[in-house]
Amino acid sequence: MEDTAQEAVADLTGNVNALRDEAAKYRTERNAARQQLTAARHAIIRNSKSMDAISPDAVEDVIAMLDTDGLFDEAGMLDGEQLTAQLQQLVMTKPYLGNPARHRLPQSVREVLSHSAPHLRPRQHDSLTAALLLG
Repeated sequence: MEDTAQEAVADLTGNVNALRDEAAKYRTERNAARQQLTAARHAIIRNSKSMDAISPDAVEDVIAMLDTDGLFDEAGMLDGEQLTAQLQQLVMTKPYLGNPARHRLPQSVREVLSHSAPHLRPRQHDSLTAALLLG
C-alpha cells in the first residue's frame, strides 16, 4: 500500500512538473504577443496624423510618455481625439517636444514678409510664446 501511495505521489509530481512547463510555455507566448501588440500600437500612433504636432526627434520619447492602452478601444481602433488631447497636454507641459516646423513660416514666406510693410512692427510676444512660435 505504501508503494502505491509513493507511485501516486510520483505521478502527481510528474503531472505538476508537466503542467508547470506548459504554463511557462504559454506565459512566454503571451509575453511575445503583448510585445507584438505594443509594437503594433506604437507603429499606429507613430504614423497617425496627430503626431505631426511632435518634433520628429522626440516621437519615441513621446510615445513612451503616452497612456497607449487608453488610446485604443476594445476593437483595437485608435481614438484620434484622445491621442490629440494627450499630445496637446504633453506639448503644453513640455513645449520642447512640439514640432517647431509647425510654428515656423517657410523661409520664402518670411523673406516676402520681411520686405513688405516695413513701417509695421511685428506683434510682441512674451518669451514663452515667442519660443513656441520661433521653435
